[in-house]
Amino acid sequence: MMRIAMIHFLAGVREGGSETLAKSLAYRLADAGHEVDIYTNYGGVRFKDTVNVIRLPYIPMPIRHLKYLSMMLTFSMFAAARIVTRKYDIVHGFFYVDSFLPFLAAKIRGAKSVYTFGGVLDKEWRTGAVADKSVALASASHGIYNDLGVKDIDIISNGVDTEIFQRNESVRRSLRKTLGIGNKLAVLAMSRPDVIKDPQLLHDVIAASPKNVIFILIGISEIEPLRGMEAKNVIKLGRLPNEEAKNYYSAADVFITTSKSEGMPGTLLEALSCGLPLIATKVGGIIDVINEKVGFFTDRNPKTAAKIIAKLEKNRTIVKRMSAECRKYAMKRFDWRVLAKRYEDLYNELLKK
Repeated sequence: MMRIAMIHFLAGVREGGSETLAKSLAYRLADAGHEVDIYTNYGGVRFKDTVNVIRLPYIPMPIRHLKYLSMMLTFSMFAAARIVTRKYDIVHGFFYVDSFLPFLAAKIRGAKSVYTFGGVLDKEWRTGAVADKSVALASASHGIYNDLGVKDIDIISNGVDTEIFQRNESVRRSLRKTLGIGNKLAVLAMSRPDVIKDPQLLHDVIAASPKNVIFILIGISEIEPLRGMEAKNVIKLGRLPNEEAKNYYSAADVFITTSKSEGMPGTLLEALSCGLPLIATKVGGIIDVINEKVGFFTDRNPKTAAKIIAKLEKNRTIVKRMSAECRKYAMKRFDWRVLAKRYEDLYNELLKK
């Protein structure tokens, strides 16, 4: 059994991204018999009782541009002070500001440190260089950080809980009836309302697609030009709680993302696990996920994605075949049980050195 400390300032505050990555990994490692402490901030996010949650305070500076940074740094100081008095085997961080000092504390105590690069930020490489081992979520970020001087980086992708994210036929029938989808092809887009997700491109894809295809927009519908888009075949649901939002993977047939930049998007893996063929721009970690059996790459020309959607609308046999492949692929490569075992092996190798 290993004693593991996981550091993530925001894991107790919000869901998604590296926060969900840290929680999911912690749960699987705890299920494997390890003792896991999660160091985080005070917030409304709740955790399973299989992990120990250590909520630490922070001290914000009353200066606008330094407020968030000071919160992270003071939290990091409190975490490091606690870690230096504990006997951990592994200290694992997920964000460069709150992990740096705990990694130094780990060195003082003789523990090994692991850093997972959540995306591509130019400042992250310094924290990765301090860690005993670094992990990239995708080959794209691996190359960038290697060029910045971080050596011996492993690639372990983001994951998905395939038990939670799988198609529910009862939910599917109910939602499609409620939304008036019937037998039409339904394309789901789910992401935060951010310009990096390229809502303009998604808007143009919808406009160029067959009018009998239904588009379900969650989150991203709250940003222009999608917010003001008036089309009978577009269902805009705004932001939804995670527990409610996941039901729409069952209601849909296809998943689309038009991002300009990505790490390893959790929604893409959740859609994959629910059997949704993927249509996505060729950026970041998405490149490592999609192959010809489970999805299609598109470009910045909206007609490219629109042609793919038209093809799937005309030939549902393709959708059905790809759906089965998506589910199998997600379970084999991206299930958290598989990925947690890889982290467990990585920890053990570090402890042998």
